Amino acid sequence: MLHRHQDKVETRFHDVVDVWREDGWNEEYRTVLPETMTEAAIQAKQRYPNKRLLIHYLQPHYPFLGPTGREHFDLNRLNFEWYKLLSGELDVSDEVVKRAFRENLDVVLPEVERLFGEFSGKTVVTADHGQVIGKRSFPVPIREYGHPGGVHADGLVRVPWLTYEHGDRPEITAENPDSQDRTEQQRDGPRTTRASRLRGLTCVTSRVVAGPEPRNRGSISERRAGVAISRDLL
Repeated sequence: MLHRHQDKVETRFHDVVDVWREDGWNEEYRTVLPETMTEAAIQAKQRYPNKRLLIHYLQPHYPFLGPTGREHFDLNRLNFEWYKLLSGELDVSDEVVKRAFRENLDVVLPEVERLFGEFSGKTVVTADHGQVIGKRSFPVPIREYGHPGGVHADGLVRVPWLTYEHGDRPEITAENPDSQDRTEQQRDGPRTTRASRLRGLTCVTSRVVAGPEPRNRGSISERRAGVAISRDLL
């Protein structure tokens, strides 16, 4: 997770929009809804027409939005308790868990498709990791759930890679932080905040990041959804 590993991941973005911080957080579902992320992505594109956007939808990640998830799981929390499946404390089948994730995917994909018509050039749809649900690991054949660290399994490392091209590709420009941010740094001296360590650039309140493409991709925390904008060419 970029947020959790901010001191280890050496990358900068032009800007970051934390969509969950203000109106983006939905208290009923305890997440950022797909349609909210789509609107934030469109606004970011309008604000930064010459930047690449990295848009992170939280779904199909937990919390569940579909009927199966809302019927079978405690949704009054931000992270899924995978260990309860492994211990048997959560008495639901693997198929029910898979169905709940598929319903989340069914909710988010139409919103992703909306961006195809809004963005010109090349759009890539992928995932930062997969999930394993009851698959046995190797070489110790125990059942695994979620995306545990230190485990190599096809279900974790094989992710979709869909490309879509629409219209002309925009001209991407690299540039320094805005003049106000530079003036503040000259006046106040070096900053030690998360924003300066991670990017050295300005941060807006909903989650948009702009800077060189991150070298390491990882999921963001259960309460994070955001848009990242690249400063440099791929």
